[in-house]
Amino acid sequence: PQESFKVIKDYIKSISKQYKEIYISGFSDGGTGSYKIFYTNPEYFSGLIVFNGYPQHLNFYKKIDYSSIDNRKIIFFSTLKDKNIPYEFLLTEYCVQKKVNANTYFYLTNGNHSFENYKEQDFNELFLILTNQVNNNKTEPIQGFVKNDQVIKMYPFRKKIVKKYNFGKEVYKENIKQQKKFKE
Repeated sequence: PQESFKVIKDYIKSISKQYKEIYISGFSDGGTGSYKIFYTNPEYFSGLIVFNGYPQHLNFYKKIDYSSIDNRKIIFFSTLKDKNIPYEFLLTEYCVQKKVNANTYFYLTNGNHSFENYKEQDFNELFLILTNQVNNNKTEPIQGFVKNDQVIKMYPFRKKIVKKYNFGKEVYKENIKQQKKFKE
């Protein structure tokens, strides 16, 4: 990731245009890489957008000091039927980061492990966040899409993911509580 970061940084320096904000993003392995680059160099970026990434790759997520990232936009996008990287892996990271950064988002749409599943509506939601038309002030990690501190849609944390990967048991338990709370 550091070599890739150096290439990105050198490229941005080489162009004449100056940017007010720089975001890093990617899909699948690119999302995983952008996650690693961002959390290794958070001061350089205005935010992170991960599409169907895997933050747990090589246990990288265990090295992160989430409390140091409290003022950047972090957006996790995933698809419901992704069999390569279940969305619960990103949902778990969302929950951890959201505790200290109100402008952390998780968005789930239909589809499998393909970028073509993202539609105009999905990108409209993304650009509303990036252009400050959507802002959250609360840091409660509600397991759904939260827009202007309002729950738009809750997402289930599937028990089969806990069983298959021995992963996310505490997030799953919290999800059950939240599903009941927000149905009322």
